[in-house]
Amino acid sequence: MAVLSRRSALLLAGSALFLPPTAARAHHGWGGYQADNPRELTGVIEGMSFDWPHAEMLLRTEERLWEVVLAPPSRTRSRGLTEEVAVVGVEATVMGYPHRSREEEIRVEWVAVAGTTYRMR
Repeated sequence: MAVLSRRSALLLAGSALFLPPTAARAHHGWGGYQADNPRELTGVIEGMSFDWPHAEMLLRTEERLWEVVLAPPSRTRSRGLTEEVAVVGVEATVMGYPHRSREEEIRVEWVAVAGTTYRMR
């Protein structure tokens, strides 16, 4: 097992300060979600992003605009949910777990579009 010198350890720790703030927010772990409170939401897709670390969808329901956290982009696409399927203006249904403190965010297990269900896990 390699041991870092004190200088190397400080450089490594200091480099974390230069990470973009969106990367820190985007991957916040699954412990922040209400695993005991699954929700199913149906609405219209208002936006889609296939950026790392997770693909994300904006879903407008009667209740609000939801920030839907999907799987990483490569997995989302490999499961069949692509840019050609998740189109702005199309109706979608998702099932997942709301965030404990960000009431507009939900991490989903699956997305259904046009009669096809795409599993994110």
